[in-house]
Amino acid sequence: MPEGFEIDLDGEQVLFDGTWYSKEELARKVRGMVDSGDYRVARPSSALESLQNGLLNLRTLTVRLPAELAEALASAAARAGKPVGALVRESLAHALPQPQLLPPPLRPLTMQAPVTQPSTVTEPVTADEAASAIPLTPKIPKPDPNDPEKNWFNRRK
Repeated sequence: MPEGFEIDLDGEQVLFDGTWYSKEELARKVRGMVDSGDYRVARPSSALESLQNGLLNLRTLTVRLPAELAEALASAAARAGKPVGALVRESLAHALPQPQLLPPPLRPLTMQAPVTQPSTVTEPVTADEAASAIPLTPKIPKPDPNDPEKNWFNRRK
């Protein structure tokens, strides 16, 4: 199962075993492990792949801000302990509507039938309508209990 790694998009680094690595640093680490005969490279390779996938579809956005707003943004990011870019990304993600990727959660089952409106509204039938109505008959006739061919399975030995 793939392991989730924390990615720093601003610094283009991945957090692996408590240390932040760039692509080049982590690639050197994997290469060094293989060169030294340590072939347990699945986790560092997975971290490197996560970083590469995280950086693959990035787009750069340039925004011009008034000095006061830029300073307020920088101080808010410092208070949050985050880079300005991370704070801007979080703010944009929160401000924009999220796409509906998953179906809405199912409601818990209850023992009550849902109250619904009838799909058709019926009115009293007039005498003319009743006279012209076609009587409903069953599609399959009921079997004759005296017919031995149709009731062979009911015979007892």
